[in-house]
Amino acid sequence: MAKMGRPTKYNEELADDICEKIASGLPLTKICKPDNMPKLTTVYRWLQEKADFREMYTRAREDQADTLADEMAELADIDPERILSEGGNKIDAAYVNWMRLRIDTRKWTASKLKPRKYGDKTFMAGDAENPIKHDHDLSVFGTLLESVLLKRQEEIE
Repeated sequence: MAKMGRPTKYNEELADDICEKIASGLPLTKICKPDNMPKLTTVYRWLQEKADFREMYTRAREDQADTLADEMAELADIDPERILSEGGNKIDAAYVNWMRLRIDTRKWTASKLKPRKYGDKTFMAGDAENPIKHDHDLSVFGTLLESVLLKRQEEIE
């Protein structure tokens, strides 16, 4: 009788399935919960051992950031009628706060997964795209030197 359990052997089909689910926005913890999927620790081990899987996974995480950005737009565009309480005349503050939390969580996650696109814009000089530039106006030293030389000459005379 064949042993039943979670798959632990790496194969391309399973790797593709995991990465496809990540790109669609699912968290890895949720992907690994069903019995027909490998355990979380197994996936982490594959990430350390399998360079091809690591590259696929990295691309899937970047795609996941784009998916989360799309989800934020969907959440923000929900019909305003849904934010009204059951009576229909008051805004349901709990619902609004829940939606804000959902958007903020996606925003934070997207900014960490793809910081160049979704992260806060901070300008740090010194990297390949923004090299440090030094512009020096050394004319002040010429003027200073000239002044010192004139003063010495006056002292000698």
